Amino acid sequence: MGALIIAALLMLGGGQDDRTAGHVPSANEVLRRSVEALGGTDAILRHRTRVITGEFEIPRQRLRGEVVMSAAAPSKLLVRTTLPAVGETKSGFDGTTGWALDPLAGARLIEGPALAQIARQADFYAVLHRHPTITSVTSVSREPFDGVTALKVRVVTSDGDEFLEFFAEDTGLPIGSVGTQRTPMGPVAVVTVLKDYKGFEGVLLPTTIEQTAAGVMQRILVRSVSHGPLADGVFDLPPAVRLLKDKGK
Repeated sequence: MGALIIAALLMLGGGQDDRTAGHVPSANEVLRRSVEALGGTDAILRHRTRVITGEFEIPRQRLRGEVVMSAAAPSKLLVRTTLPAVGETKSGFDGTTGWALDPLAGARLIEGPALAQIARQADFYAVLHRHPTITSVTSVSREPFDGVTALKVRVVTSDGDEFLEFFAEDTGLPIGSVGTQRTPMGPVAVVTVLKDYKGFEGVLLPTTIEQTAAGVMQRILVRSVSHGPLADGVFDLPPAVRLLKDKGK
């Protein structure tokens, strides 16, 4: 969902089942079918704000808390996670500045390649694959992913990122991705799984999101989704982050 981010017909003419023939649909076909499965372009573009609330858990460490993700078009994002043993952790992107704030490390600005990455992850319409940094989207193969047959697509960006997205062959829905997350400690391989889709005001969204990095799996269980107006100033930089930015001028 941000800091947490993030989107054709498989049967072609001639009466032949392309799955049995070994045909892999083009990336355009896969993405078009995915958008249709999610509700269609018009339904996706109809919304300009979204608030997702749910449970956040790290099963291996037996930690469970709350998460709230607020987003607005074209590319604003705020993620707030609260864990009883840790406190509140925040991260966001206000359209220009990326930042993170947690009780242990304090405030920091997200800069360089990591800033380009969070800007793309904050894209409100990421499922449409229209972000200007995307330079190519290529169909790769058909293979298993999370227990189902999936179509694998490779996405390459102008800032040097490359990641794989997987779409369920039977439904067309996005079911996960494999890529690298840029962190203060260096790049970290991340596997994301999306499942349990439900409808919210004309669009389908996953209600279970699992992300595994460095052998640790984090899970979000979505409880509610709202597309109503957001509170004023929700994406304003926290004072500690604003101070860092002012010092850097």
